[in-house]
Amino acid sequence: WGIGYSGVFGVNSEVLGLIVGYLGCIPPQWDRTHLFRVRPHKPPSAQTASPPALTRSPAGPPRIHPWSPPLSDLHAPSWGCQPQTWGTFPHKFGLQVKATLENISKLRPDGEDFRWYLKLKCANCREASDKWQYISLMESVPLKGGRSSASMVQKCKLCSRENSIDILRDTIKPYNTEDSERFKTVVHFECRGLEPVDFQPQGGFIAEGAESGTRFSEINLLEKDWTEYDEKIQKSVGVYEVTHQFVKI
Repeated sequence: WGIGYSGVFGVNSEVLGLIVGYLGCIPPQWDRTHLFRVRPHKPPSAQTASPPALTRSPAGPPRIHPWSPPLSDLHAPSWGCQPQTWGTFPHKFGLQVKATLENISKLRPDGEDFRWYLKLKCANCREASDKWQYISLMESVPLKGGRSSASMVQKCKLCSRENSIDILRDTIKPYNTEDSERFKTVVHFECRGLEPVDFQPQGGFIAEGAESGTRFSEINLLEKDWTEYDEKIQKSVGVYEVTHQFVKI
């Protein structure tokens, strides 16, 4: 059997045993054709005397053949046997806000101490937090290796993986009069191993009168509505029906 398979696949019996063992733990829902490509059969005279050596791709683990995809390209479910992951790559999520504005514009967070209250989910074990956690531009925690930092670094209570989330300062945008009653992305978060699933606006917002330019501070949107009176134009101003959603960028 080892000789026969070696003639078909172009690999020795030990390497073939590793492949068969790996395939044995793959769920039937997976397409096994993506794991490796079978070398076309050649007559004995055209076969090489010795099997090709394993080659290492700079992008991942060893490959069976130079033309076969690395194991890191496989997308395994969160259960059962899955290939080893080779590092946690950052993913960006945008927070989109929609509200109805009345005689007001440039609704935005005030200062670097503004707190973004979020609920987060671990991308590895899918465990979601049931408590609100906040991040701000003032807080910065170094990541492992010291090459960069994040607004928050935490270890998952279920799978013990270290995850992080960072506020991208240059992506913070105001919500203006022309944005009223439609979704607009107001900030981006760069996540490693985390995914934001909920947002709670609280205090710390500021805005300006659309006609008068009057500055309004300490706007609290916890109740999803806020109203005030603009003395310059003698009209009421307000923010109503605040809602949100997350989009992956």
